Amino acid sequence: MELHIEIHKKHVKERVVESRQGKSYTFREQEAWLKTPSEPYPQRMVLQLADRPPYEAGQYRLLPASFRINRFEQLELRRIISIELIDEPEPPASNPEPQNLNAVN
Repeated sequence: MELHIEIHKKHVKERVVESRQGKSYTFREQEAWLKTPSEPYPQRMVLQLADRPPYEAGQYRLLPASFRINRFEQLELRRIISIELIDEPEPPASNPEPQNLNAVN
């Protein structure tokens, strides 16, 4: 089973959080939509980018490197996941315009 992620915009949202010790942390996030076989509609999600550039709009595949086993021996997603662009199918060759067979010459 593959999980697909759709990105509509290259826009990055930066969120700054300050720790109790007064240190600031910046989180760079990008909106995406997760398509799962069990749901009729994609679910909104946020990708953590860290220092990576934003993803271009398109369809992506969630890679196995995105998963890990936590300290309780449970499967979970990593905070920063790995995705790859799914090759877009080539557009069909353009067909010549249909001829009107009923036209009178």
